[in-house]
Amino acid sequence: EAGLPERGSAFRALLENCALSRKPDQVLGAIHYLRDVEGIEDSPPRIVNELFTDAGIDPPGNLSLYLNRLKERGLLMVPLEYGDKNRYSLLTDAGRAHLDKQSTS
Repeated sequence: EAGLPERGSAFRALLENCALSRKPDQVLGAIHYLRDVEGIEDSPPRIVNELFTDAGIDPPGNLSLYLNRLKERGLLMVPLEYGDKNRYSLLTDAGRAHLDKQSTS
């Protein structure tokens, strides 16, 4: 429990540094943060929503809708061994490029 404020502030700093103000971009940033910063491979909606709450940001609500749209745009993918389970979503190269582009805009 003691680590939660740091977790929230680190995620908030990522969103601010990358200028991620739109909810879809924030969800993409959350998946990046959970995978690459915290090393979490399984991120069910509860974990993603907790990250937003820890940062003092309204959670996305219908997370599956956001994740599916990000997959349709080619910014996220789910490895074949996990079927179509969004909780195992990973950023694609295009997803990483999108975040990089946001931080330089």
